[in-house]
Amino acid sequence: ITLSVLWPLLSRTEQERARRLRLFHHRQAYLCAHAGLRLILAQYLEQPPERICFIRGPQGKPAVAGPVEFNLTTSGDLALVAVRLGHPVGVDCERINPHRDMVAIARRLFAASEIEQLQACDTLERPRLFTRFWTALEARVKLNGCGLFHPPLVATGEPEIRHFIPQPGYIAAIA
Repeated sequence: ITLSVLWPLLSRTEQERARRLRLFHHRQAYLCAHAGLRLILAQYLEQPPERICFIRGPQGKPAVAGPVEFNLTTSGDLALVAVRLGHPVGVDCERINPHRDMVAIARRLFAASEIEQLQACDTLERPRLFTRFWTALEARVKLNGCGLFHPPLVATGEPEIRHFIPQPGYIAAIA
């Protein structure tokens, strides 16, 4: 599918946001991810992708009318969509990056047990373990749309987290 075919699938707001992206590569990735989301949701909603209207939940999480729950994540050129009927869903994907201060980030956001595991693991394994913890955190947060630094509106217990490798060099989690 060419970009010219995908462009009309976006809403005016999405097109304006895409135009503001200065680098063509970023604009292309945004266009593919958001048009792809619309194409996937169209199958569930049984309506043309360009007619889908997004609304915002109480915490700002994008939603559609009806029982279809979804979440979109992007990392580099990779985009993943999770869809669930009648129940919230969160997904996150990250490229494994050994060039970040993992322990400092973990101290701000991770559970004490996760910090201990990161500090105790082999240095070569640390980026993979950090990315696993990070994607689980992000998927959990995106489940309710509450944001990293805001508690969820309603305590619903700990969601089930599943990890997978969507392509080499990445780790993803779904809640």
